[in-house]
Amino acid sequence: MNLDAEHLLPPQRCPHCGYPTNRASGGMASPAPGDVMICFRCGEANQVADGSLLVKLDWERLSPQEVAEVRAIQQKLVTFHGHQSG
Repeated sequence: MNLDAEHLLPPQRCPHCGYPTNRASGGMASPAPGDVMICFRCGEANQVADGSLLVKLDWERLSPQEVAEVRAIQQKLVTFHGHQSG
């Protein structure tokens, strides 16, 4: 995964915390409906809906392996934020 790649999204806010966003990073292609995105601020998982709009993730649609991948990314974000404040 290329974490330096950035893709523009319509200006919007995280459905969980309201953090403003207009871009996604990582991956080679622009986010598509159904893709999972993690909020940089709160670490909650969202999914891309039609029109590249973010909605709260429907965890039921994920396989156990996908849930584990999302949880691992969320943990890395918690660790990152911990290093930033310390």
